[in-house]
Amino acid sequence: MPGGRIYEGEDSDVAFKREIEEETGLKNLQDLGVADYFIRYPSDKAIPPYCGFIHLLEIGDQEIKLSFEHCDMKWIGEDEVENYIYIWKKMPEMIKKGFELYKKLKKL
Repeated sequence: MPGGRIYEGEDSDVAFKREIEEETGLKNLQDLGVADYFIRYPSDKAIPPYCGFIHLLEIGDQEIKLSFEHCDMKWIGEDEVENYIYIWKKMPEMIKKGFELYKKLKKL
Protein backbone atom coordinates (compact mmCIF):
# COMPACT_ATOMS: atom_id res chain seq x y z
CA MET A 1 0.00 0.00 0.00
CA PRO A 2 1.44 3.38 -0.93
CA GLY A 3 1.93 5.71 1.99
CA GLY A 4 4.03 8.49 3.32
CA ARG A 5 4.18 11.78 5.09
CA ILE A 6 2.70 15.21 4.57
CA TYR A 7 5.39 17.86 4.47
CA GLU A 8 4.98 20.91 6.66
CA GLY A 9 2.74 23.37 4.83
CA GLU A 10 1.73 20.79 2.18
CA ASP A 11 -1.95 20.33 1.37
CA SER A 12 -3.15 16.81 2.18
CA ASP A 13 -4.59 16.27 -1.34
CA VAL A 14 -1.28 17.30 -2.89
CA ALA A 15 0.59 14.96 -0.53
CA PHE A 16 -1.76 12.09 -1.38
CA LYS A 17 -1.24 12.47 -5.13
CA ARG A 18 2.51 12.96 -4.69
CA GLU A 19 2.88 9.77 -2.65
CA ILE A 20 0.79 7.73 -5.11
CA GLU A 21 2.87 9.00 -8.03
CA GLU A 22 6.21 8.46 -6.22
CA GLU A 23 5.38 4.87 -5.27
CA THR A 24 3.30 3.65 -8.24
CA GLY A 25 4.05 5.99 -11.14
CA LEU A 26 0.32 6.76 -11.45
CA LYS A 27 -0.34 10.39 -12.38
CA ASN A 28 -3.91 10.72 -13.59
CA LEU A 29 -6.17 9.51 -10.82
CA GLN A 30 -9.83 9.93 -10.18
CA ASP A 31 -10.50 9.64 -6.46
CA LEU A 32 -13.93 8.02 -6.13
CA GLY A 33 -14.02 8.40 -2.37
CA VAL A 34 -12.65 7.35 0.97
CA ALA A 35 -13.86 3.86 1.87
CA ASP A 36 -12.46 3.86 5.41
CA TYR A 37 -9.83 5.44 7.64
CA PHE A 38 -8.33 5.23 11.10
CA ILE A 39 -6.29 7.49 13.35
CA ARG A 40 -3.92 6.08 15.96
CA TYR A 41 -2.60 7.98 18.96
CA PRO A 42 0.30 5.88 20.33
CA SER A 43 0.63 5.73 24.11
CA ASP A 44 4.35 6.43 23.64
CA LYS A 45 4.36 10.23 23.28
CA ALA A 46 7.66 10.01 21.35
CA ILE A 47 5.69 8.47 18.45
CA PRO A 48 3.49 11.00 16.65
CA PRO A 49 -0.13 10.19 15.80
CA TYR A 50 -0.63 8.55 12.41
CA CYS A 51 -3.53 7.64 10.17
CA GLY A 52 -4.44 5.37 7.30
CA PHE A 53 -6.96 5.86 4.50
CA ILE A 54 -8.42 3.52 1.92
CA HIS A 55 -9.32 5.45 -1.23
CA LEU A 56 -11.13 3.96 -4.21
CA LEU A 57 -9.23 5.17 -7.28
CA GLU A 58 -9.96 5.02 -10.99
CA ILE A 59 -6.62 4.72 -12.80
CA GLY A 60 -7.70 3.94 -16.35
CA ASP A 61 -5.22 1.95 -18.41
CA GLN A 62 -2.09 3.33 -16.74
CA GLU A 63 0.68 0.89 -15.97
CA ILE A 64 1.84 0.66 -12.36
CA LYS A 65 5.58 1.17 -11.97
CA LEU A 66 6.64 0.40 -8.41
CA SER A 67 9.28 2.52 -6.72
CA PHE A 68 12.26 1.12 -4.83
CA GLU A 69 10.03 1.16 -1.71
CA HIS A 70 8.03 -1.83 -2.98
CA CYS A 71 9.20 -5.19 -4.25
CA ASP A 72 5.91 -6.59 -5.53
CA MET A 73 2.23 -5.92 -6.07
CA LYS A 74 -0.81 -8.02 -6.79
CA TRP A 75 -4.41 -7.33 -7.66
CA ILE A 76 -6.61 -9.30 -5.29
CA GLY A 77 -10.28 -10.10 -5.17
CA GLU A 78 -12.60 -9.53 -2.25
CA ASP A 79 -12.44 -13.23 -1.35
CA GLU A 80 -8.62 -13.05 -1.05
CA VAL A 81 -8.32 -10.15 1.42
CA GLU A 82 -7.80 -12.41 4.46
CA ASN A 83 -4.98 -14.35 2.73
CA TYR A 84 -2.35 -11.67 3.40
CA ILE A 85 -0.50 -10.11 6.32
CA TYR A 86 -0.91 -6.34 6.55
CA ILE A 87 0.96 -3.61 8.38
CA TRP A 88 -2.17 -2.67 10.38
CA LYS A 89 -4.58 -5.14 11.96
CA LYS A 90 -7.54 -3.09 10.73
CA MET A 91 -6.40 -3.10 7.09
CA PRO A 92 -8.35 -6.21 5.89
CA GLU A 93 -11.56 -4.63 7.21
CA MET A 94 -10.64 -1.34 5.53
CA ILE A 95 -9.96 -3.03 2.18
CA LYS A 96 -13.30 -4.84 2.38
CA LYS A 97 -14.98 -1.46 2.82
CA GLY A 98 -13.25 -0.44 -0.42
CA PHE A 99 -14.92 -3.35 -2.19
CA GLU A 100 -18.26 -2.34 -0.64
CA LEU A 101 -17.85 1.22 -1.92
CA TYR A 102 -16.94 -0.08 -5.38
CA LYS A 103 -20.08 -2.27 -5.52
CA LYS A 104 -22.23 0.63 -4.29
CA LEU A 105 -20.87 2.99 -6.94
CA LYS A 106 -21.28 0.38 -9.72
CA LYS A 107 -25.03 0.23 -8.93
CA LEU A 108 -25.47 3.99 -9.46
